[in-house]
Amino acid sequence: MIKKFGYEDAHPQRSPMITNQVLNRERRTRENEPRDNNVLLATPYREAVGSLLYLANATRPDISYAVNILSRHQLNPTEREWKMVERVFRYLIHTKNLSLTYKGKGTGIDGYSDASLADCKGSITTCGYLVRLYGDIIAWKTQKQHYVSLSTCQAEYIAMSEACKEMIALGFSLESFASQNIYPMKLKCDNLSAIKCTEIQGAVGLRHLTEVRFHFVKECVQRGRITIEWVASKLQLADIFTKPLSFKLHESLTAQIFNSE
Repeated sequence: MIKKFGYEDAHPQRSPMITNQVLNRERRTRENEPRDNNVLLATPYREAVGSLLYLANATRPDISYAVNILSRHQLNPTEREWKMVERVFRYLIHTKNLSLTYKGKGTGIDGYSDASLADCKGSITTCGYLVRLYGDIIAWKTQKQHYVSLSTCQAEYIAMSEACKEMIALGFSLESFASQNIYPMKLKCDNLSAIKCTEIQGAVGLRHLTEVRFHFVKECVQRGRITIEWVASKLQLADIFTKPLSFKLHESLTAQIFNSE
């Protein structure tokens, strides 16, 4: 892919995206400059994003968030979006030898879920999760929440429901061919309010959630299929699926997810 799109000699980057702090600083710098809204016509933007999307879904969860953001601009990409694509390719040059490693040193199925409230323009919230089998990552996802969350608690609660759906499906598969009792499975979240909402009825923080599907996590907890555990934000592996991170944190979480420590 790097060769196909002509980036063999590009300078490597240590992360696939710039952090929000740097992005906001650049926006303030450009406030008095003419806006660049020119649509790119001569660049293979969709082809590049499609290739990166395949890679992100297959073997490179570390670029999942960046590719998800890029895929939101396929209709009218500008020079800014193309530079973001270039950065991902430059990051892949830096990490071209990185690969998923399966060691099988854990037990059962566990997962991590996280959400970043209104991280994009408007009211879009991004959530993400990863699921591990015996300590090795087997499923991951970054996605927009189509429901407008009114608080971080709600956003995290919905993210847990999305992760539970994947964990339950994988749990059924493991039961069918391995005849193992893997319940309860552990799901880790860094929001105590959202965790508390899975344990009580009529939680005030969820009074605006009217769609039944968002309460799937509560059903899983009540039936003993999932247990929710709190995890410190600095140890939240799903953080890499919800926001751009600093070099140090991105490299640390990537090493843990890929078992390359």
